[in-house]
Amino acid sequence: MGTTGISGAANLSCPSDQSPMVSDTPAYIIGGDRQKSLKRVITMMPDPVVLAAAVILLFPMGFFLMSAPAFLLVKLDIPEVTQLLRGLFSAYFLMVSIAGAVGTVAFAVTGRLAFAIGIGLIVAFAIWARRWFLRQMDAELRARDAGDPGAVRRLRRLHWGGMLCNAVQLALVVVSIPYVAAPPA
Repeated sequence: MGTTGISGAANLSCPSDQSPMVSDTPAYIIGGDRQKSLKRVITMMPDPVVLAAAVILLFPMGFFLMSAPAFLLVKLDIPEVTQLLRGLFSAYFLMVSIAGAVGTVAFAVTGRLAFAIGIGLIVAFAIWARRWFLRQMDAELRARDAGDPGAVRRLRRLHWGGMLCNAVQLALVVVSIPYVAAPPA
C-alpha cells in the first residue's frame, strides 16, 4: 500500500482512522536503510545559505530597477538631480559588489563553483562599472556645468546604459535561481 517518494523509501500510509501506530512499511525500511533514505531526502533539499545569497543579491538590483526609472521623469540639467543620480549609481554598484562578494563566498563554500564564478563575474563587473560610470558621469557633469549643450544627452545615455546593465544582471540572477535552488549533483 505504501508508495515510493523521491527518496526511494516507502511513504508511510495510515489506515482510515489516521492512526500512526499501524504502518504497512516493509520491515527493511524500518531498520538501518531508513537512515540512508532520510539522508538522501535531506541532501536533495536546496541549500538555504546559497538561496539566501542569491536573494540578497537581488535586493540592490531590484532597488535600482525600481528607483532608476524615476530619473527619466526629471531633467538632468538640474545639479541636485544629477548628484542624486550619481549617488544612486555609486550606491548601487557598491551594494552589488558587497552582496555579490558574500554570495561568491557562500557559493564557493557550498561547493557550487560554477555559480561562485558567475557571481564573481558580476562582482568584478560591478567594481569596474562603478569606477567607469562615476568617471564618465563626473566628466559629463563638468561639461554640463561648463555650458556644453550635449552633456545632458550624454548623461541620459549613461543613465539608460546603467539601467540596461542592471536589467541584464538581474535577469541572469533570476534565471539562475531554479538552478541555485536545485541540490548540488
